[in-house]
Amino acid sequence: MISILICDNNPIFADYLKQEVLEILPSPCDISVCHSKEELRHQAATESHQIALLDIHLDDSPENGITLAKELFPAGCGTSVIFITGYVEYVSDVYETEHIYFIKKPVSREYLEKALSKALSDAKSKSTVFSVRINGATQLVDLREILFMESFYRKLRFHLWNESIECYGSFSGLPDFVLDFMIHCHKSFLVNPDYIRTMDHQKFLLKDGTSVPISRSRYADSRQAFLDYCARHLGT
Repeated sequence: MISILICDNNPIFADYLKQEVLEILPSPCDISVCHSKEELRHQAATESHQIALLDIHLDDSPENGITLAKELFPAGCGTSVIFITGYVEYVSDVYETEHIYFIKKPVSREYLEKALSKALSDAKSKSTVFSVRINGATQLVDLREILFMESFYRKLRFHLWNESIECYGSFSGLPDFVLDFMIHCHKSFLVNPDYIRTMDHQKFLLKDGTSVPISRSRYADSRQAFLDYCARHLGT
């Protein structure tokens, strides 16, 4: 399921935009809606989103949707940004940051469809990289570099080859492509099948010597997922 974030300071328009997106997209999606800079920062810090539809003029302060996009969704973060505004004077300013579309209010269904189609294609092309918020900063994480993930006390720990990083969040807040690829072998662990060396009834042994536990309730599904991965790998 693709994750979408909508931010507009007009709650009525934000809800309208949400309904339009739900009608346009061909597959189910998870849409979060916020109406202020503070809510936008909170959403970006706690969840990863493949698409963000941002109002540019959120209030009368100098900080607007463009400056927030620079901060929260930098180039390569895995989020495709669509700017939406009634202020045409921002047309040139949007090119100061990464985005894939600019739509002027009132929003045309035709242009919204084009923007979402481009965003979906863009999201697919970024399907190994996603962003997390660590100490107020956005950090990019490449799925290919993760050995396994651990969930504890509303935090996530990503175990990479040379380091471990932590952020607030849960497995459910991760992008679909991450959840689809990793093996959920324990309520608190996801493991990257690319790094599995062997498997027994209690654990996965990884190529760096690390052991990742397999719970009894998830053993059958974990075994099948690993066998499916091996079949795909050996078939290439």
